[in-house]
Amino acid sequence: MQDNDGNASIRIRLDISVHPGSNVIVDHQAGAAPKRAKDLHFYSTEVSHPTPGGTTQAKQVNSRWYICVYGNTETGIRHIFAKAYDGSVTTAPVEPPSGDMDVLWTRPNSATKTWKFDLLPVPGNMGVTKTLIVWTDNGCSYSAQTPINFTPQSSTSTYCESYSGVAPLVLPQKQDWATLPERWHFAVKGCSNASLYNCNCLNGEWVLTRDRSAGTELLWQRMLNTSIADPSKPSWWRLLFNRVDGFWYLENVSSLEQPTGTSITYRRHESAWDPHGANVMLLVTNHGYCQVPEAITLVPA
Repeated sequence: MQDNDGNASIRIRLDISVHPGSNVIVDHQAGAAPKRAKDLHFYSTEVSHPTPGGTTQAKQVNSRWYICVYGNTETGIRHIFAKAYDGSVTTAPVEPPSGDMDVLWTRPNSATKTWKFDLLPVPGNMGVTKTLIVWTDNGCSYSAQTPINFTPQSSTSTYCESYSGVAPLVLPQKQDWATLPERWHFAVKGCSNASLYNCNCLNGEWVLTRDRSAGTELLWQRMLNTSIADPSKPSWWRLLFNRVDGFWYLENVSSLEQPTGTSITYRRHESAWDPHGANVMLLVTNHGYCQVPEAITLVPA
């Protein structure tokens, strides 16, 4: 750009990571004395538990170990993401790994700026070093926090369950699922073969009906007369709520008892779920079976 005197200038955008309490000096004009940037806002996010180098209680649920993680952030942060890694990790990925089902996310409480994961999955054996990595999302970009090494110890409860008084967080209430619709509708198109050869059977307009025989489970399903692996065998579209991680899962499965995440899987967290409106389900696992859409939209039928 040029000013009225014909002098050229270049505008540069900087993405800067600053530790809480640090000072930022910006040379706002060539040749001018540096000035403190008063108009810059840096988002500070802290992990209160587990502490770096410390221990925490882990409990086992359905053969997997889980810990609780909580902390605080500032106004402007939309989401908090977290993942526990096996062993010591020194460098954090710049953003949460896409499609990793062990990456959980939540929204900070708008009033207290606190956040919490009641059950974050922990891989591997207990009693050895793990690494916690937390990311924040401000609507424009992700920011990875400094990796935290900790040691989970096997227990019958998490730290938060045993010491509820140490984390008096005012968190968003869970959704009330009492008035969920009996049917959900969605459309799929553009499915084609990858490693399997009958993927076009997923294309079409589908209506899922609530399966009341599942008891207290929140389950909707629709049987297909064919499957992506074997045209002579049936398969199902299944919508299921997982009470452990708080996600709604939409999947194509060969059996209604098939474990979550072992086929073509879409999901959406309960904190973003609209019980009476449209819900965009994002693809998290595919396993190379078929070429499928990156997202599917569910609406009440």
